[in-house]
Amino acid sequence: IGHNSSNASQAALEKYDQGGLAMISPTSTSSDLTSLDKKNNVFFRTTPSNLAFAIKLAQHVKIKAGLDKVVVFYDDDSAYSKGFKQDFQTYFEQLGGKVVREIELNNHNLNITEELKRSLSQDQVKAAMLFPKVQSIDTALDIAKANAHLNPNPNNRSQQGLKLFGGDTLYSNKTLEEGRLGVEGLTIVAPWFREAPEAENFSTVAKELWPGGVSWRTATSFDATQAFIQALFEEASREIVLTRLRNINLVPSDTSGLPLQFTPQGERESEPVLVKISQGKFQLVPEQDEEVVKKSP
Repeated sequence: IGHNSSNASQAALEKYDQGGLAMISPTSTSSDLTSLDKKNNVFFRTTPSNLAFAIKLAQHVKIKAGLDKVVVFYDDDSAYSKGFKQDFQTYFEQLGGKVVREIELNNHNLNITEELKRSLSQDQVKAAMLFPKVQSIDTALDIAKANAHLNPNPNNRSQQGLKLFGGDTLYSNKTLEEGRLGVEGLTIVAPWFREAPEAENFSTVAKELWPGGVSWRTATSFDATQAFIQALFEEASREIVLTRLRNINLVPSDTSGLPLQFTPQGERESEPVLVKISQGKFQLVPEQDEEVVKKSP
């Protein structure tokens, strides 16, 4: 089970390919992750890919929020972050939106305040997408805090900064604790949310076992473990394990709340969810709020 980051999984996958050894990642979401030999795929994941996240978020931003122009903050040295940016931009522009500028989080000369001012005044955008790798979360939170204190028009006190949207790396207690008022209103796309109806049973049991709420990473890791348990229940060679994984069909009561099946490419057949930070907590964006999105092409 592993690896954690997309960069780590990408580096290791060649060895798994060579050995014909199954690999299930609960957290690596890069759309570029795939076995070299697609007919004998050894890579599986229990989280949706960046492509699924990007489509969900692009639909929400363009159709539900009604925003046509955005800027994107990302890391160009991260397979996860760079891929997320590319997938989002592709689908957002298909919907008629425009990514006005791409800003590198890993740029040592990044001037956060100036970039935000330019985005608001010169670029005339109303939203920023934050797709940081784990190592750049602090920078993303600095952007959120600077944005909260930024008034692009001193003559209009009601005018606010950019609306913020982000990727799944921002789903953490760190975001809430360190972002504080800066992340209020931030909407994040995630694989799973403990307060979603389908997650209620697993969340309750998990909270009793490990006092405290669990994140999507716990849920997808549990599902990866369940998949391997099913694939290893009897004598099993590497080839047999792969065959069983390709044909696995777990019902919600056997997982963290969602059915588990893999496509021939090892992708999980599930849809991401949207959560929004409100009053210092992650809260589910209700599905009924997304009905107009689901009806879009």
